[in-house]
Amino acid sequence: MAMMDGADLRVGPLAQTAPARCDCCGHLPPAGTVAGLSLCTTCLPAFALDEYDIDCVTRLIWCPLFDQGALSRLVTALQAVSAKHETTLWSQELSGEPLAAKRVFDTLKKQGEPAVRLLGTDRPSRLRAAARALPRRPDHALSGIRCLTVGSWFAKSPARPISGTWEIQTV
Repeated sequence: MAMMDGADLRVGPLAQTAPARCDCCGHLPPAGTVAGLSLCTTCLPAFALDEYDIDCVTRLIWCPLFDQGALSRLVTALQAVSAKHETTLWSQELSGEPLAAKRVFDTLKKQGEPAVRLLGTDRPSRLRAAARALPRRPDHALSGIRCLTVGSWFAKSPARPISGTWEIQTV
């Protein structure tokens, strides 16, 4: 997750010499860039904190056991399980593998509560202000804060963003 103070963290186009895999998760092909990093559609929201409506597609969670890349790979796997069964993580009538995927995803979403206790928010658009307000103590680190992609905006078409804006299906 990026928080470069003062940097403009918006999605830009891929360079012609973009790597074959995302710079964050190392799994999917990149779809755009933020601050010079080539990122896939799952990882883009974790870095594009200045994008319009970023709060519609991602939430801050407390998840110190995973780095951002591992969390993005997990979300991609949960989405893949759902897609395999022609469902989504937001479907109501689930059973078997899709239900198990939904339960894991719901458990991850609940980790937003510790983020709110620590930062006062789970909204990525407010991360910079929240971080500046924290005491400057080594024992009060943000190293466990991650961005959980909660929107299904990337599920149908990986060609995101279009004209520098997100096409979003919110939860």
